[in-house]
Amino acid sequence: MSRKKKDEVSVENEFYRITVDAKSGSLTSIYDKKIEKEFVPEGEMSGLLSVECEAPHPMSAWERDQITEVDKLNSGG
Repeated sequence: MSRKKKDEVSVENEFYRITVDAKSGSLTSIYDKKIEKEFVPEGEMSGLLSVECEAPHPMSAWERDQITEVDKLNSGG
């Protein structure tokens, strides 16, 4: 395990190098060493959780309506 930046933690083996944002727990890098490919776009996060607020509606909970707000959970509690 190593730190690329103060707020990131990386783990790697002979196949992959994975970098995690220490604050949010989201993946900031998934690098495949064999094919030399990065799977997380620069500046993006993978696996970031979010809360979606839905407009009130008379439908059941199994049907989604318009999303009115999205809060990204990009920091700890």
